[in-house]
Amino acid sequence: MARDLPLVGISSLLATAWPLRFVDGLVAAILPAYRGEVYGATFEANSRRGALSPGIEPVCEPPEALAARLPDAPVWLVGSGVARYREAFQSSLGDNALFPEVSHFLAEAVVRLGAKALERGDSGVDVLYVRASEAERNRERS
Repeated sequence: MARDLPLVGISSLLATAWPLRFVDGLVAAILPAYRGEVYGATFEANSRRGALSPGIEPVCEPPEALAARLPDAPVWLVGSGVARYREAFQSSLGDNALFPEVSHFLAEAVVRLGAKALERGDSGVDVLYVRASEAERNRERS
């Protein structure tokens, strides 16, 4: 912060869901976590307000486990993890799985979310780890 500029952290999952803020219903943001897992979170979209409200908190788990958490209702599935595990979500959700075509470029979403955060007076970065590190996993195994 040598130039004394403000800094705010923006969730990758929230930025991934942001393009769908003008639909109505549940949006599941899904990113690849590798090791056969995905990072995922859900948001309730409100088309009148153009806003997203948090739903399922961020998790890191196999795509089948995340799909099992989703309700038996239409769900907009977005993010680069969707293409990799589309079959898992399709088989679990059936016709309730909605696959919109949206850009995976998040720059605009991050800028807009950051501007809103600064307007609210937010500042700083809160780091959220939803999966144990490899060192932690090795220690647990031994």
